[in-house]
Amino acid sequence: MLKNLESIAERDSLPKLLETLTNEITQYVSDDKLINRLKVCSEEILVNIIDYSNSKKLWISCEFLEAQKSLRFEFIDEGTPYNPLEEKPEVDIDAEIESRGIGGLGIFLYTTIMDELEYRFENGRNHLIAIKKLSDVEMIKPRLKIGVLIESDFYEPEIEFYSHCFNDAGLEVHFLTRLWGNPELTFTGHEDRKPFKCSESFETIDQRQLKEFAAIIIPAGYTADRLRYTEDVEKLPPACEFLKRCFKDKKLIKGIICHGAWLMSPISELVRNRKMVVHNNLLGDAKCMGIDYVNEDVVVDGDLVSARTGGEHVKFAQKIIELIQNR
Repeated sequence: MLKNLESIAERDSLPKLLETLTNEITQYVSDDKLINRLKVCSEEILVNIIDYSNSKKLWISCEFLEAQKSLRFEFIDEGTPYNPLEEKPEVDIDAEIESRGIGGLGIFLYTTIMDELEYRFENGRNHLIAIKKLSDVEMIKPRLKIGVLIESDFYEPEIEFYSHCFNDAGLEVHFLTRLWGNPELTFTGHEDRKPFKCSESFETIDQRQLKEFAAIIIPAGYTADRLRYTEDVEKLPPACEFLKRCFKDKKLIKGIICHGAWLMSPISELVRNRKMVVHNNLLGDAKCMGIDYVNEDVVVDGDLVSARTGGEHVKFAQKIIELIQNR
């Protein structure tokens, strides 16, 4: 939720305001066309405030009304009282820009795009409230997916448990890897060399798709070591680039178990000063990465869950499920 974001009412502030507002919109809206329309609509409102209100400051709010399946926007300024909804100009959208007239298109846009509009003047400030109803296909799907990174030499009991435990909790488990341009790859386990086929790549998951995931797990075994390979030493491994995006999303739980911490070594700044436990063999690695080591089997630090060994996979998975269900 974006609540009363304050800004100086000037054109130089507009790009940052629109970026922040668009980022908030994409938390809830999956349709590219609608995102762009809401951005254009917001830009028109902000430009009118900046150019014509004589206000030195402005405030923006954007929140998702879950019961109504709607986005609620509020634009506030302390300028001259002005109700833009009193004007309903006729706009020829096919006409040349020079002949359209000033302001008409903006009013036309937000009275056409938005489903509900309200203006009020309170405590010396203009308030323009706009509500956009969202259809099911336009909304971001609920976070019901669990992503588990996979490569060869995985710890078989752990992966077998994940294959059913998350589904039993009403969550979809998705095993993700680097496919190297292949439609599918087959990996082998560490214990009995059991085969495991994977056809999903973390490299193709965009930011909105990532918001459908409730958790991303780096499992035990040698998965992390294999995924931290990079063919270009000047670039981060693709798996690490993916994890950087994951760590930016504070609503996404990150799970790291046993030797999974290996994959964090190229991006150690993301776990520096975070409370974690790692495999005993990785104590030196943890110190070098600046991890705040906790000597417990399973450790929770906000959106980060860690476990000492692959043998703790049951308690580790149960803790992740518990966090998801309590949100």
